[in-house]
Amino acid sequence: MNLPKIIRSAILIFFLFVLSYSTSFAASGIISIEPSTSNQTVDQTFKADVKVNGGGTEFNAAQATVSLSQNLNIQDVTLGDCNFAFVKMPTSSNPSFAGVILGGSSNLCTVFSLTLKTVSPGTGYVTLSDASIKEYKSAAEILSVVKNGSYTISGDSSTSKSTSVTAFEMTPTLEPAVSDGLRLYDVVYKVILPASIKPSSVTVTLDPQLHTRITPEYIPNQDVPKTVYVRFSNVTQGVHTVNAYSDGKIISSQIMNVSGNDREFAFGTTAKQSQSSILVFSGIIFVIIAIALGYWFLTRKMQPPSPIPQP
Repeated sequence: MNLPKIIRSAILIFFLFVLSYSTSFAASGIISIEPSTSNQTVDQTFKADVKVNGGGTEFNAAQATVSLSQNLNIQDVTLGDCNFAFVKMPTSSNPSFAGVILGGSSNLCTVFSLTLKTVSPGTGYVTLSDASIKEYKSAAEILSVVKNGSYTISGDSSTSKSTSVTAFEMTPTLEPAVSDGLRLYDVVYKVILPASIKPSSVTVTLDPQLHTRITPEYIPNQDVPKTVYVRFSNVTQGVHTVNAYSDGKIISSQIMNVSGNDREFAFGTTAKQSQSSILVFSGIIFVIIAIALGYWFLTRKMQPPSPIPQP
């Protein structure tokens, strides 16, 4: 049984649409370590950048687990120009990250720079896993590939010395209070500093993008000389941003939901607009096919039967 031309055309249009839809939203994003290769010697320090490239597509969220081989030590972590509000802050002890750009987007930026020190000869690795890049408008996944770093290290391992730097930490302690019927909180932040940063150089701000700011109260603590304690009083419930600076340079950034728990972002959310558009178009195509089939069968039924040949 041959299908009429209108039915064949409708089916062809449907499959061409599905094919073009899938290719037009092809992933093109890259998370990379740059430089990807270099030659180093033992006891030498060098920098490696963690970069996110949307491949021409605007993005506003990214994450990755960052791991290092044992012959590389992290000396410092310097935030880049992505302007991420970090759900997971990269630190010297754990450089993995997850962040979002609040109210904006980018198509290429540096998440942070690692200052690395070589410990022993061989091949040093900086590897990426569990990575994700989210498209700005639709929240669709656009990651296509991750590019790791591989570094050739030469020299005598007997002269190397293992060093470590204490990571930045910002831990909120939420203490609810009630004032004029509003539920407020005192938020206390603890910032643990590496040896290279003096506590006297550190300032902490709450919601720095807002014109109305809450004045921080710095709490002295003689028992822990490399730790800064800051209290913000009468903080309203909701999402807030806290930044720490050293001599005007940002050293840590974190977003939190003042309701008892840190805010969680759902990486992997599918764009509702994209799903609805393909469903609507698919429904239209199937309606056309159904009408065409109905018309075809109806016209066949209305045709007079063929005469029975007489012997």
